[in-house]
Amino acid sequence: MDEVAFFLGQQECMWATEHNMPSTLHLQVNLHDRAR
Repeated sequence: MDEVAFFLGQQECMWATEHNMPSTLHLQVNLHDRAR
């Protein structure tokens, strides 16, 4: 995982936590898995 993907993952996690939407983080993980 490169630095940019890690940073975006961290931002997405923070956003999901703030808005109480874990499904968004789940989608982000799926997108990363598909990109590999």
